[in-house]
Amino acid sequence: MYCKNCGFENKDSAKYCENCGVNLNFHSNFNKNYTTTQPNNSNSSNNNVLIICITLIIILLIVTGAFLYITNNNSSNNNDLSNNNNGNLNTATADNTGNSNSEVSSTVTSLKIISGSFTTGSLPAKTYITVYVGEEHAGEKVKIRVFYSHGSNQLNAGNIVPMTVDSTGHFTMRTANELNSYPDYAQITLYDGDGNIVDTKNVNMNPVSGTQSF
Repeated sequence: MYCKNCGFENKDSAKYCENCGVNLNFHSNFNKNYTTTQPNNSNSSNNNVLIICITLIIILLIVTGAFLYITNNNSSNNNDLSNNNNGNLNTATADNTGNSNSEVSSTVTSLKIISGSFTTGSLPAKTYITVYVGEEHAGEKVKIRVFYSHGSNQLNAGNIVPMTVDSTGHFTMRTANELNSYPDYAQITLYDGDGNIVDTKNVNMNPVSGTQSF
């Protein structure tokens, strides 16, 4: 064993240096304790690096989560706004369509013969025809021609006669002359105020006096 003080070589079992008298055991224990208690700088550095990496990962996760939340929130708001706009557009379109349908429905329907009746008294007698065209045509000017016949015999001239539709949607026309036979057939032609044919109707009649509907 070498003396740490003077470098003299002593026996391994010696407690004190034979040259300078230094306690050899003291130096030996001191070296052991010093070696044992030296801090592990390498482990400390590794721990610091690990802590920094974990901190950076946590920060990255927080930033990523915040970005995704903001993006999704903006997307949801945009979708809601788009749906609201589409809903408003659909509502406006539906309203416009409804208004258009209302306008179409409110327009006057085409002029036509809806129903009517014939009335003939005891012969010789004039025959009356009453035609219903609808209340929406009240006050309109129309024209009508009716040919009456019995078998193969025509009973009247069939003149075109101007009429005005009354408030109930009806108008009544009578033959210019008295008929000597009861008609069994009538051919009706309806014109608008300008003289355009708008409807025709052929009616088989019962050749008797009284009123009969068609």
